Amino acid sequence: MASLKVALKGIGEFECTGKEEFISPEIEKFYAALLPVAPVVHSAEDNSRPAPVVAQDCIVKRIIESDDTCFADVLPLLMTGKLNLNVGDTITIPLKDGTSAEFVLTQEDDEAYRFESVTCVGGDTVTHDKVDDLFERYYDLLPKILTDNLLLTKRRYRDRNDAIQERESVLFLPSAPEVFPEDDVYGDSGLYEQMEYYKDRRHRIRKLTQDSKDTVSWWLMSASAGNTSIFCNVSYSGIAGINNASFTWVGAPVCFRIRKSK
Repeated sequence: MASLKVALKGIGEFECTGKEEFISPEIEKFYAALLPVAPVVHSAEDNSRPAPVVAQDCIVKRIIESDDTCFADVLPLLMTGKLNLNVGDTITIPLKDGTSAEFVLTQEDDEAYRFESVTCVGGDTVTHDKVDDLFERYYDLLPKILTDNLLLTKRRYRDRNDAIQERESVLFLPSAPEVFPEDDVYGDSGLYEQMEYYKDRRHRIRKLTQDSKDTVSWWLMSASAGNTSIFCNVSYSGIAGINNASFTWVGAPVCFRIRKSK
């Protein structure tokens, strides 16, 4: 069974459990109900009533929680477009070690859905030169029905001579220009545009694990311009930074793209 939740900050929440094909239409109705909500303006002198909560101030997030059996049902619905997710919605994926991980939809195009781990992966900090090893181990934890449908994705970067190169990966880190506005990009400038998801600084703040109390800095794919040993990262408060790839231990989130069925 799947559990879908919609939470409206300051208003309330909606939860429904059952088969995805039955739940999804009810969630769409819930979204539609928000559209008529409009701002209500009171004068500055009117202190008799609390400030109204309007749709623009709400965070709407759908959470899909699934076990092994349910995820096998949910994934085909997503790939075929029968399950409609919005950027910012999350899905919980069961891992082979018996744990689970939460992933957020950060981008959608004609070919695929891009998901990223809500927290960092691996349970510990890592140097940038060991991220590929971490991702190889993490790949082995992902369910086969998921890995069978992940796309090999071309990722662009600039080498130390500022020439544009490409590498192909199934699991990858975000690039600096995807996360920050152009003025805050220390490497790979101009290769990507800032993603809508990351324009909200709160989305650039991650924890090391689900149970962590504090936030943590985390690595980006991009090397600092003209450098091979200094790489870009995101600070614990969501600000752009750079650090040594071999001697700095911070977190690493993981991204992947799930293909759409044609």
